[in-house]
Parts: sequence; C-alpha cells; structure tokens
Amino acid sequence: MSARPPTSPGTVAAFWLAIALFAGLLFGIRDYVTDDTFIHLQFAKHLRDGQGLVFNTGDPVPASTSPLWPIVLGLVGEGGADLLRLAKALSVLAGFLALAAMFAAATKLMLREEHAQAAVVAWASNAWMARWTVSGMETALAVALVLAGWNVAWGDGRAGGPGRRFRVGFLWGLAALARPEAGLLVALYAAASAFWPDGAPGGARTGQRITSFLAVVFGAAVVVVPYAAFAAIQYGTLLPSTLAAKGSGAHGLEVIARQLVLAGKIVGAVCAVEVAACVLLAPRFRHLFRHGDSALHAAVWSWAVLVPVVYAVRGLPVLSRYLLPILPLVVLYGWWALEHFRLSREGRFRRIVLVAALGLSVAANVAVYRIQVVPHTSEFTAGMERTLVPWGKWLAAHTSREALVATPDIGAIGYYSDRRVLDLGGLVTPGMVALMDRMDYDELVKSFAFRLAGRPDYVVDRGPGPARLMTESRFAPTLTPLATARTQSLAMAKPGAVDYTLYRVNEAVADSIAGQR
Repeated sequence: MSARPPTSPGTVAAFWLAIALFAGLLFGIRDYVTDDTFIHLQFAKHLRDGQGLVFNTGDPVPASTSPLWPIVLGLVGEGGADLLRLAKALSVLAGFLALAAMFAAATKLMLREEHAQAAVVAWASNAWMARWTVSGMETALAVALVLAGWNVAWGDGRAGGPGRRFRVGFLWGLAALARPEAGLLVALYAAASAFWPDGAPGGARTGQRITSFLAVVFGAAVVVVPYAAFAAIQYGTLLPSTLAAKGSGAHGLEVIARQLVLAGKIVGAVCAVEVAACVLLAPRFRHLFRHGDSALHAAVWSWAVLVPVVYAVRGLPVLSRYLLPILPLVVLYGWWALEHFRLSREGRFRRIVLVAALGLSVAANVAVYRIQVVPHTSEFTAGMERTLVPWGKWLAAHTSREALVATPDIGAIGYYSDRRVLDLGGLVTPGMVALMDRMDYDELVKSFAFRLAGRPDYVVDRGPGPARLMTESRFAPTLTPLATARTQSLAMAKPGAVDYTLYRVNEAVADSIAGQR
C-alpha cells in the first residue's frame, strides 16, 4: 500500500497552495484569544518564575489537562519573552508543522498524487484548525503530534517492529500530555498492537503479542510516567481536578444524546464530505487490513468514534478543540475512501468526483469560517478587551497582594491581576465542585454559597442584566459595583450575550447577612 512520495510540480504547487490558504485563514483571525489561553499562561508564568505548575501560588491543584503546553511555554519563556505572543507564535508553528505532517501522511497513504493533494488542501481549509491555531492554545501541538505518530506508525506501509511501536507510543504519549483525548489513542494502539503484532490478521505467538503491546506502553511511559510522578509529588493525585469540575451537572440518556448530536454537528460542519466517504465506502477499508498495519487503522478509527462517545457519557461539554485532534485522521481516511471510489475507472468521471468533493469540502469550511469563526472570534476577543483583561489589570493596580477574586472565567483575571482566584467553575478550586453538583451557577452566586470555598474580596459575575446581584441577591448590601460590560459569554460552552459585572465585597456585611438566616 505504500506509495512513492510524489514530487511532481503539481504536488509542489498544491502544497504551497495549502500553505497560502491556511496562512490566509490564520491572518483573518490573528488577534483571537480566549480566556482559557490565559489559564495556560498563568501556569507557565508560575513555572517560569519557580513557583511550580500551579494556577494560584502556594495552592497545588492539578487543574491543567494539557500540562505539556504550559511546560513548553514556561521553559521557552524563561528568557523573559511575552508569554501571550510566545503562545500564539508556537501554536501557529505547530499548526504549520501539522500541515506538513498531513502532507507526509497523505503522500504515504494515497496511491494517486491528485488525491494526496486534495487531502492536504482540504485540511488546510479546516475552519476549526484555523480557529484554534491562532488562539495560543495547545490544540495545534496535539494535532501535530497525532499526525507525527501516524507517520511513524505507517513507516513504509508495512507493520513495524517493537522499535517503531515504541516511537509511536512516545509521540502519542506526548500528545496525551497536550490533549488528554490522546491517552485513549495510546491505549487503543497498545491493545491493537497486541492483537495484530505483525500488522495483519492471523495467528501470532504470545511472546510477540506481549512484546508489541509493551513497546507501545513503554514508549508512552517515557514521557507520561515522569509527569505522573511529578503530579503525585506536587498535587498528591494523578487525575486533573478539571475532570470533576467539567463533569458536574446533569447526566442521563437525554444528555448523552444531546452531546452526541452536538459532536456530530461539530465534525460534520467541517468534515461532512470526508465522513460521508468513510461511511458510504466503509467496505473498501478491508483493503487496508489486507495490506498494511491493521493495528494502526483499528486504533485510529476506534479512537475517532470513541472520543465523542466518552465525552457524551461523561457528561462533559463538547467543544470543537476537544474533537480537533481526531479530524485530520477523518480527512486522511476520507480522501483515501474517495480515491478508492471506483478505483479502476479512469479519466473524466474520476476527475469530476475529485473536483466536486474537494470543492464541497473547501466551500463548507470557508462558509463555517466566514459565518461562525470570524464573527465569534472577533466578538470574543473584543469582549475580552472590554471586560476580563482590563479588569485584571485594574485589580493588579488597585488591590492588595492578598486579595481574593471570585470569578467564573479565571484566565485573564488571574494572569493580569496576579491575585489569588476563587474559581466559580471549580477548575482550580476543587471545593466548588460539591456546590456545583447541588445548584446551578445563578443560584450559587446569588446565594453567596461560594463563600463555603473561600471568602473573596471581589466578585466577577456573568448573567442577564448589568449589576443584577444588586436586585436579585439578598447579599446586595455587601456589594459595590465597580464596572459592567455587555458581551458574548466568555465561557465557550455557554454561548450567548451576557452582562459581566465586577463587584467589591464587604465581608463584614456578608457575615452579618449570612447570620440572619
């Protein structure tokens, strides 16, 4: 199944077209930044300054599900670089490395140059990849590592020995530290390697199965175990607190179904052509199992299906950046399936199918980019500049170093204020999780129940109406509104227009009101 890497002028032109297309999409949203970006920067800042991989100094909470990214930022930023600019630059670099890795994967997997070219151009137009590449988040790095692992696993088109599987485990172990979804990919590849140690269906010796399995596990362990040891010492636990915080709330079949539909919409919006090709031409994939590494294909296909299922079952919010690492594989195999649609038929018909499929794929992504990504990123960035960024800077200039700030969006407030944060979402304040299981955000804030997890000097609230707590909470006498602004919600899992308000809290008055129950 291995194809000779194409070097024709058409392939070179397609590669440069893909680079230009991807660069153009990035440039159009170059200022985009999310509050979650600043969460990474806060961890990176404290790591760089010798205070550990923590959000609040002196409070070791395992709140990062993507520790590789702040570690990289903290180490590279030791020379005093602006961490926000560094994060965006490194994320863009990772995005282009992912594009190069897709080019390598496509030229290895496809038999025909034109289908490899189409796969690369289709991936370059991916609206979600463009969005998250400019955000300064970890997602582009995870995508690049997933594709790098696929390229190593493919090798020359035949199953490799333990050494190759070790290297794949290493790369996907790094990917797991960049995005936790890749941890499932490592597990699936290790299991598939034990089932198909020589890459093809059929009998294999028990020793060969064990060796193949352990090669993947040991490769991942080289990077995962040191971090796990660090986490055990630093935090006293291996699991990030964010899993409990994000998984709090409603569960059940209705929630699972709703989350699966949402995941389908996210993937279908940018990969409908490739998903349709994979589903409609699924019988064609038996050829890959006959000629190639069955373990690789079984692992990545299972992973692509299981990631959204796991999110839905766990009741976790589904965002495009959580699903993005599986999308290049959907694109890659989708174009392989399209290539094998009436493979024997040459000439005009095949070219029509190719051009139509690529046109539809690129057009769908450009539409998503123009209709969803550009307006959302513009409003989101403007909202950050109206609220959390200036408020964080104000807190840094006008509050004591010991001040505690309660907020549902912790990134920019924590990074710019350099003050301790009480996280109303529970990500870095585990004591909030039990409260979140009993009441929704509005009830939690209006009732001041968050004081059970900490006694803040300032509170940032988001909700319908400016300074709404002054009329909706019995604790209004304890509050002094300092600033308000209307914007799109800066919580990506809770979109919609809301009002943000910054309050000063008089704790003595709050104690008096709380005692009047």
